[in-house]
Amino acid sequence: MNERRWPKRLGAASLIFLSGLMITAWRPLASRRTRSLSAKIEAAIQSRSIHVSPSELAVLMRDRDLALTVLDLRDEEAFNRFHLLDARRFVPDARSVEGLVQNARAKRVIMLVGEDGDTPNAAARALMLRGLPNVYVLDGGIPAWLSLFSILPGGPLEKGALGARQPASAPDLSLVQLPEFERKVKLAAQGKKKAGGCGG
Repeated sequence: MNERRWPKRLGAASLIFLSGLMITAWRPLASRRTRSLSAKIEAAIQSRSIHVSPSELAVLMRDRDLALTVLDLRDEEAFNRFHLLDARRFVPDARSVEGLVQNARAKRVIMLVGEDGDTPNAAARALMLRGLPNVYVLDGGIPAWLSLFSILPGGPLEKGALGARQPASAPDLSLVQLPEFERKVKLAAQGKKKAGGCGG
């Protein structure tokens, strides 16, 4: 065997060995970070610090300086019957979540809307685990929203697929007295995107 090749082979073997050590060391570290992030997310959900009242969301929708994306997690029939102005229907599967994360913009608020808390909370977990900041849930969902705004002039919600063409979709705040509410939305900067795995 050519002795000149030994240093190169030893160097390659060392590189492979060191790479293996780095991967072995990284896995527990990444796992610890994921567990820590999961604990923080769960605490935020349980403490309801990411649950925004209908009153606050109504104010946010009127804020022209705020970048706001409302994602409606309900089925197509419910969405077509009624949804908030500029909301878009969102199915929180792996592909949709990844697309949302990859196209996320800094200082944009993501508001998740559903019929109840279970689906929005699950979607919030998925998005926040991928490192997406400023993710919030409409507290009480569409039922809570309608209980506050369906009394606006124009009568009760009309039947049919009217979508956002109803007064309660974009309420005129001069026509309703909002209950006092705690402001929950606080903008946070987005961390650096990482290839694969869970964002931190």
